[in-house]
Amino acid sequence: MMDKDRSGTINFNEFLEKLRPPMSSARSQVISQAFQKLDKTGDGVVTVEDLQGVYNSKHHPKHKSGE
Repeated sequence: MMDKDRSGTINFNEFLEKLRPPMSSARSQVISQAFQKLDKTGDGVVTVEDLQGVYNSKHHPKHKSGE
């Protein structure tokens, strides 16, 4: 489970803990940038609402093809 503290959100540390093995500094920076893109409100946590703003299934190839 990513939401270790059961807050209903995933903070950056919870996000990183699930990415294994330990990462180099360069990779950690890339992951940080990805998290920041998901965290649309910039509050340090990723909510369902943040994800809805980033991902739209209507653009997924399987949705487009009718699968």
